[in-house]
Amino acid sequence: MKRYFLPALRINSFILLVLLVTGCAAIPAGSSQSETDSLLAQTELALNAGDLATALVKLRALQGIDPANPDGLRLSARFYAQIGDTEAQQLVTAQILEQNPHDVQALAWLGLSALRSGQLTVAAAYLQQVAAIDPFQWQALNGLGVIADAEGRSADAQFYFRQGLAVIPGHPKLTANLGWSKVLSGELQEAEVLLQDALKTAPDVLATRSNLAFCIALQGRYDQARQMYTTLYGEATALNNVGYAALLRGEREVAETYLQQAISSRPSFYAKAAENLALIESSSLQGN
Repeated sequence: MKRYFLPALRINSFILLVLLVTGCAAIPAGSSQSETDSLLAQTELALNAGDLATALVKLRALQGIDPANPDGLRLSARFYAQIGDTEAQQLVTAQILEQNPHDVQALAWLGLSALRSGQLTVAAAYLQQVAAIDPFQWQALNGLGVIADAEGRSADAQFYFRQGLAVIPGHPKLTANLGWSKVLSGELQEAEVLLQDALKTAPDVLATRSNLAFCIALQGRYDQARQMYTTLYGEATALNNVGYAALLRGEREVAETYLQQAISSRPSFYAKAAENLALIESSSLQGN
């Protein structure tokens, strides 16, 4: 019988004892399926509410009566994901896959974890398995789209994002990612509409607001983009980002003006703007 000891955890100011997960599948005598089902339901409610202390208590009770319950293991993986304990989550996920190598949620967790750590090849392998098993798993489709964009495959990325939106129409993350993919492929007007749509549903997502500002700057609406960037990051960063957009548009004089202003606006010398300014000077020398 295998035993897995997961690391000690700290939530808020409390040090919580670890869960002991074993490979035994039988429910001990005196326990009932209804008791197991009740604990599963209570744990899920606690996790949905962000009540991690209650979730941990219920998971301990569940593991005392049915330690290898697949639904209980999935809830344990969710618990560890919510507290940011990747190692413990991966251990529990490995147990789930020992019982069922085609468990969609476990494969998705592994794929998304690999994506967050920048392991694109590993992530793609897991997420492609998920999509093959369950073509309606939007998180896998979104992850595959992010990977495709990172590898410069905009058409593939947009295909995955649109598949995800067919499953969950209007989802702000999928909509925003499709918008950013359109920015990368130069379809700026469509990108702007998509990014604005995403912000209608999730107005406080910094990345989407920043991407919209960049999309607007790439269309030459520099003053509008500068105002948006200033609200998000301050004047120096706004001037640098708008200058960089002008540089990408081939408007070198405009870019140089914004980048010089960015350097002047930060007394400690804005290094990023200086790097972008050096790109202009380098390209000028190469053109002579």
